[in-house]
Amino acid sequence: MAAGVVAVAALPGCGGGSRGGTTTTRAPAVRSAEHDARDRAIPPEPQDTEPNKGSPGANDASGGKVDIDIRSRAFRPHVMRLGVGHIIVFTNDDDVPHTVRRLGGGLPRSGAIPPGGRFEFTPLRPGTIRFRCIIHPRMTGELVVSPR
Repeated sequence: MAAGVVAVAALPGCGGGSRGGTTTTRAPAVRSAEHDARDRAIPPEPQDTEPNKGSPGANDASGGKVDIDIRSRAFRPHVMRLGVGHIIVFTNDDDVPHTVRRLGGGLPRSGAIPPGGRFEFTPLRPGTIRFRCIIHPRMTGELVVSPR
């Protein structure tokens, strides 16, 4: 028996993504803020040596560190009352990066805090500081800073 040769030819208009001689275009995919944040160059927050004052994990009203947990796309607690000079530790316990940025400008202003990362901020004046995550704008929080 002789071996046969099978040839496949591509014909215009046959299954190549066009119909009736016209090319179809797709609408751009819907993107979330998380995807955009991954594509944008938001530098990760540098992790530096922590000051030897208080201990992470304790909301220490005596002047040590105060923790704000980032979890389930929220700052917890949402409102934190503390004094001037307290160190606030934002810990990202979520699975995506987040930021901490003061509404209206000024400090705090973190870069992207990676999952498992931290950002520390120490308020030096009394007042109310409202902040949000620029990647997830519905994530907001508030620091109520009183004089010592």
